[in-house]
Amino acid sequence: MESVESMDRKLCAKACSFNGSAQRNNLCSQCYKDFLVGEFQNHNPIGEPLIPTTDQPLNSCFTFPPYSVSHVNNSNGSVGFTFGWTNNSGGASLASTKNRCNSRNKRVGLTGFTCRCGNLFCGKHRYPEEHECCVDLKAIGREALVKENPDCKGGKLQFRI
Repeated sequence: MESVESMDRKLCAKACSFNGSAQRNNLCSQCYKDFLVGEFQNHNPIGEPLIPTTDQPLNSCFTFPPYSVSHVNNSNGSVGFTFGWTNNSGGASLASTKNRCNSRNKRVGLTGFTCRCGNLFCGKHRYPEEHECCVDLKAIGREALVKENPDCKGGKLQFRI
């Protein structure tokens, strides 16, 4: 019985002394993985973006690096997506600059407060009046009140006196 199973097994097509399988074009797992990587690089050069991005800045008080979504098709028919921030600066990353107050550059550690404008502040500058925040909190509050409290109009009474 063991001799029948060993006869059915074939060596890798690239002759790397491992067993290949018919599902993977008679390649072993490592050679098949290298084959898939080569196929992906042939069909999509690294410099070419998978989804076109626009370079138009958004109307906001601060500029943030663009967030990109990439669509990936594998040769075996599966589809995948990759997500991430595109950071063109070669120096510090976004995570390393998040531990200092944006107003006076004081180190805040875990006690920092994130404002609605997206910046981190110390306890003294956490309020919008203290750091000249560009977010209009009054307008946001008014919009929330209008949404939560619609006008209550009574129906016209037929039997008015």
